[in-house]
Amino acid sequence: MKLKHIILQTILMAGATWSLTSCNDFLDMAPLDQVTPQEYFNTTDHLAAYSISQYNNIFSTHGGYGVGTVNNDQNTDNMVAGGYSSTYFEKGQWRVPNTGGGWDFTQIRYCNYFFENVLPKFEAGKIEGNCEQILHYVGEMYFIRAWIYYSKLKSFGDFPIITEVLPDNQSVLTEKSVR
Repeated sequence: MKLKHIILQTILMAGATWSLTSCNDFLDMAPLDQVTPQEYFNTTDHLAAYSISQYNNIFSTHGGYGVGTVNNDQNTDNMVAGGYSSTYFEKGQWRVPNTGGGWDFTQIRYCNYFFENVLPKFEAGKIEGNCEQILHYVGEMYFIRAWIYYSKLKSFGDFPIITEVLPDNQSVLTEKSVR
C-alpha cells in the first residue's frame, strides 16, 4: 500500500510539474504598440489615416484654448489686432528667434517618411486597395509637403528643400541645411 501511495504521489507530482511548464511561444510576439513600416502602409486605410493625421500639424485648429484660424492674419495688413506690438511694424524688427520660430523639419520628415515607405510598395504593387485611392493619398501628401515648404518660404525666404529622411548625424544635417 505504501508503494502504491509513493507511485501515485510521483505520478501526481510529475503531472503537476508537466502541466505547469510549457513552451513560451505565446510570449514570442511583436509588441502591438510598435508598428513597423513593413506592417503598415499596406492598405489604403493606412495611407488615409497617415495623411489625414498630418492636417493637424499644418493648419490651426479650434481645439483647446486657442481661437484657431481666426488669428492667422494677426499683425498683417489684413487684420488689426488689439494689443499689438510696434516691433512688428518697425523696419528690421520682425526677426526670427534663436529657438522655435518655425525652423522645424518635423512635418517635412513625416512626409518624406511616407514617400520612402509608400512609393516603393506602390511600384511593387504591394499596397491593397483601389489604385485611384492610393494615388489620391500620395498626392495629398505631396500637397501637404508643398504647403509646409510654402509656409517656410513665406517665413524665411530661401529654405533648403529636403526630399529624404535624414539620419541623426551632425555632418549630414549641416550639409543639408545649406540654403
